[in-house]
Amino acid sequence: MVGGVVGWAVAGRHPGTQTAMSTAIETAISTAKGELTMHSEELTALEKDWMPTYDVVEGDTVRWTEPVWPANAWSRKRWGRKPARPIGSRTIVATVENENYGVRKQQHTFSLRVIESEGDDAPEPGKLILRKGRTLYRNGVERLLWTDEEARKVVAEEKHERGAEARYFRKMRIEHGL
Repeated sequence: MVGGVVGWAVAGRHPGTQTAMSTAIETAISTAKGELTMHSEELTALEKDWMPTYDVVEGDTVRWTEPVWPANAWSRKRWGRKPARPIGSRTIVATVENENYGVRKQQHTFSLRVIESEGDDAPEPGKLILRKGRTLYRNGVERLLWTDEEARKVVAEEKHERGAEARYFRKMRIEHGL
């Protein structure tokens, strides 16, 4: 029976409310993605107004700057040597296509579709990249406002419920040795 409960937690949904909640979320996300497409001719993504955030949700358009490391920065060959230093930085603007809490350690991971990027070794537009939440939040992340911030709140509440469920089930697994 525990396996069924864990499987339910992995899905991150409440039985019975999934269709209404997922319909509202899908509508909000498609609206946000459509807004970016409609207004992309007016300004480039880097020129728009940005708001700092510590809560990125699916459908957000986000911008962050991250360091670029040398190719061998984390290899075992570096053991016993001075720590690697960043060789530059890059700024990336992307749309959050998916976000997920890791089942075992609650490592929040985002799937991001690059819209625009600049700097050292910048990914090309259209590329799908993965980033952990701690990587995005570490140096500050900014987002574009949605035209319907209430719809965004619905998406954020659902995300927070899934996070709370994941933390609860992890605690239960640890306490019961599963």
